Amino acid sequence: MNAGGTVVLKLNGGRASDYAYLWRHYGAVSLSDRLFVLVRRACCPWGCVVDALPARGRILDVGSGRGILAALIQRDRPQIDYVGVDLAESVIRVARASAVSERCAFHLLTDELWTELGAFDCVTLVDVLYAVPLQGWAALLGRCVERLKPGGLLVAKETVSRPAWKRLLVTAQERLAIQVLRYTKGEPPHFEPPETYLEAFRASGLNVLSHHPVHPGHPYPHYLFLARRGHNRSL
Repeated sequence: MNAGGTVVLKLNGGRASDYAYLWRHYGAVSLSDRLFVLVRRACCPWGCVVDALPARGRILDVGSGRGILAALIQRDRPQIDYVGVDLAESVIRVARASAVSERCAFHLLTDELWTELGAFDCVTLVDVLYAVPLQGWAALLGRCVERLKPGGLLVAKETVSRPAWKRLLVTAQERLAIQVLRYTKGEPPHFEPPETYLEAFRASGLNVLSHHPVHPGHPYPHYLFLARRGHNRSL
């Protein structure tokens, strides 16, 4: 219940009103993109990610896709300055067409851009590492840590390998999205246990603050990691 006495229903880490809001927010893009956004909202507990963010500051969203996190931030965290980056130009166009705040920007991710982005209070990764080969994790996480200010926060929502039946379900969905429909860009997904993520975060110099599953009642094995950069590395 909110301050005005209205009951706000939570669904899979978000509000029931997310769907109507996102439908309106993406009114300038194609029907297929709007429908994809709604399906993606249903499949991912975005509210858990938004709740983990600081109330203000600069946030870098790596693998921002069509900008769903940005849309929710514009509504729920309006004091945040958001920068989203992605490898796929097509989704960057959709995200830019839907951005309504001057505090929100999207860029095509290149090697040169990494060095131009500056420092951030928070970096987010939402279902990114599972589409990156394990041997590429160290380089990607290293770049994310470099963009964090000392003491900055990493928020990662990933899909892990257990329970097995949930892993099989999300594997089929992701292969359809990446290899058949080509809605997203990346390698075929692979799902690792939480321990593999924890080892990678710690190896990159991050201090893990918390980690826990966020999938009760949800058909996918979502897992949330919060980690902080130490104060002893310079940009």
